[in-house]
Amino acid sequence: MTAGARVLEPESIGAAACRVIAHPWQTFVRDWNWKAALLSALFRAMLFSAATLRGPGAMRGVWIELLFRLAIGGFWESLLQAFRRARPAWLAGLCVTLLLPGAAHTLEFLALTAGHTAHIVTDCVDRRQRRIATGQLAPHAQRPAAGRRWIGAPARRPAASARSAPRHVRRAARVSVKTMHVTNCWHSESGGIATFYRELLRSAERLARPIRLVVPGPDYREEKHGEYGKIYHVPGEPSRLSPGYWVIMPKSYLLPHSPLRRILAQERPDLVECCDKYTLNYLAALLRRRWLLRGGYRPAVVAISCERMDENMAHYVSGSAAAMRFCRSYMKWLHFPMFDHHIAVSPHAASELRDAARGHHVRRGVWLRPMGVDSAQFRPQRADGDVRQWLRLIAGAPESGTLLLYVGRLAPEKNLHLLIETMQILERQTPGAFHLVVAGSGPARADFERECERRVPGAIRLLGHIGDRNLLADILANCDIFMHPNPREPFGIAPLEAMASGLALVAPDSGGVTCYAKDANAWLVERRRRIFRARRRGHSRRS
Repeated sequence: MTAGARVLEPESIGAAACRVIAHPWQTFVRDWNWKAALLSALFRAMLFSAATLRGPGAMRGVWIELLFRLAIGGFWESLLQAFRRARPAWLAGLCVTLLLPGAAHTLEFLALTAGHTAHIVTDCVDRRQRRIATGQLAPHAQRPAAGRRWIGAPARRPAASARSAPRHVRRAARVSVKTMHVTNCWHSESGGIATFYRELLRSAERLARPIRLVVPGPDYREEKHGEYGKIYHVPGEPSRLSPGYWVIMPKSYLLPHSPLRRILAQERPDLVECCDKYTLNYLAALLRRRWLLRGGYRPAVVAISCERMDENMAHYVSGSAAAMRFCRSYMKWLHFPMFDHHIAVSPHAASELRDAARGHHVRRGVWLRPMGVDSAQFRPQRADGDVRQWLRLIAGAPESGTLLLYVGRLAPEKNLHLLIETMQILERQTPGAFHLVVAGSGPARADFERECERRVPGAIRLLGHIGDRNLLADILANCDIFMHPNPREPFGIAPLEAMASGLALVAPDSGGVTCYAKDANAWLVERRRRIFRARRRGHSRRS
């Protein structure tokens, strides 16, 4: 030791604390460390800016953080020096490690609160909790093999994985995860997908889960759904192939101040689900690459398949071999790899992804999640003599007549001509015994109504769109047979609602309906047969 060097005698932690309290001027002013203050202020302000530069008040929070760290950064360094002689060293280090950061963050929060920017900090804390929850659950989730894992019993295996997770992971899973669902398959008056999303909003409200739905429309507006749900209507373009529908175009999220980009910056969801194959897959790619928003924002990105591209192509454009090859290439390279994972509503909808899953280095799962029906609303017990009498009067059916029912959009892809052909045959065989009631509307309504009057006058009656779900449930429960003519239906909520209401179902033996309609509970007709032939034993479910 060199001559004149001062030997620092050890002291207890209590003595060090008493010395700080007795001589605050010496500790906090004379020993103030300007280098620590400057470096801490610059470093922490940059981190704060990178993590929270969004929304109103963000820059004010950055300046408060800079000034706060500049003012007290040197104080904390001098306080650390005051405890350098405290013994035992491990206990002194523990006190410094726990007490000083705790006091610093408390003062920081108070400073931000005084500047009306505390929402930035609380939002960050809440978001980190959700990130911890989803991140810790990931190692315990099933890992699909080579992007081609097909799960046929959706309710069991993920639940078993969650139960096998450690207790702290199960606790973290209770943290609410905010989801955002973006879809082009939205219509204010009809559509099974719109029905699915409305039920999803109601379920999220019941379970206290924050949920956001983004749909296209003619202009921008926000629609609040309870405490936890909200629908954003963003400007889109009218669909050229499906009148009445709108499409979210890439300009809605590519431009710096575009509406969808603003919504994402404001909401910062933990998971983004896209229900579209044509314009929203590029949004998913930008989110996966962290190119859309500042701060490295990266939510989980999932696609839900409620239709098949090859069937849409065959119906609206071309069913040629070249068109089908284009669909396969598009799904393989421009849709499937844009997402982290995929959800399909039926094996029929998922089968298109089978070829698209091959040949990718990143593992992705295709999860089968069929839609459902509110069995408390759609049930056979709603059968009522007055409602049936009302339906008979509308249809012009006698007391002994059989009421057939179709519920759905009146669109070309629904194969509606098969209903007219079926009624022609029934009218020739048993005139006046069968009457078809049609509940729905759409672009093909005028043509369909005109063909009905020309080919089977008086046998088919149109009710139009039924917006009241209780009235729809009453209609379903008081008819006899549900007719489903579409052999390419991706899932079919209306036939499932009919079965829940006690109706006999007549449907093709193809498409998504076969995931719940079997020979044991429905009358399935071969797809190659052009006409539904009702058998005598099926004239009434009440016989």
